[in-house]
Amino acid sequence: MKNRIFPIMALIMISVVSATAQGSNPEYVKMLNNQSDALKISKKINENKIKLYELEGKLVQETKNSQSTILKAQSSANQNVAAADKLSENVSNKKNAKDAKKSASDAKHDSNKVTDASDDASDLTREIADLKNEIISQQSQLALIPGYPFKD
Repeated sequence: MKNRIFPIMALIMISVVSATAQGSNPEYVKMLNNQSDALKISKKINENKIKLYELEGKLVQETKNSQSTILKAQSSANQNVAAADKLSENVSNKKNAKDAKKSASDAKHDSNKVTDASDDASDLTREIADLKNEIISQQSQLALIPGYPFKD
């Protein structure tokens, strides 16, 4: 009889240990899910930071291009004024009229380029601000994950 009780007791103890291990298992799974979520959010944050860095570099380049476009537009406007003055001195001169018309067209074209460059810079600035807000939001989500930062 004693020989039968020992194996039964051993099976009961193994069952209790197994049940105890299964009882803590959902918490462990939850912790792993939290870590997985944190990794996904961290990955998005890093991707957005890379995109932000690229956009900020693009904005610097766009600003430089905008400055050169403004200078070119100012030069075209000055040439237009000079051509208009020359035409006003001799209104019947067809060459002066043609030059004035061409310089006015160039000035208008360059003015439109300035507007486009300004719009592009504004769009980039808006996109950068939106991306910064998204990063802040993602960092807030990350901070709300229980146990973050995780320690192993």
